Amino acid sequence: MVYTIRNMCQEEPGLSYEDGVRTVFLYTKGKRGRTKKKLRELLHYMENTTEENAVNPTLKKIHKAVEQVRHDKELSQKVALLRQQVKPV
Repeated sequence: MVYTIRNMCQEEPGLSYEDGVRTVFLYTKGKRGRTKKKLRELLHYMENTTEENAVNPTLKKIHKAVEQVRHDKELSQKVALLRQQVKPV
């Protein structure tokens, strides 16, 4: 499931405010709406980050970067620390 959020002027909702900024929320377990195949593949990969789930060229590049982080001890420690600091919503 995907939600796309755009900026707006709260005091003047009808005022055109197009700054090009978008915030996209991706829900890996969402069932509503239609999503493109590549997005479904990405969401599936995010749920289960394995080489087998890197099913397209973009995911293969992402997986390669993920593996580099996993094998870099110093970077892995920084990621672990960051995870401790970030609280799930």
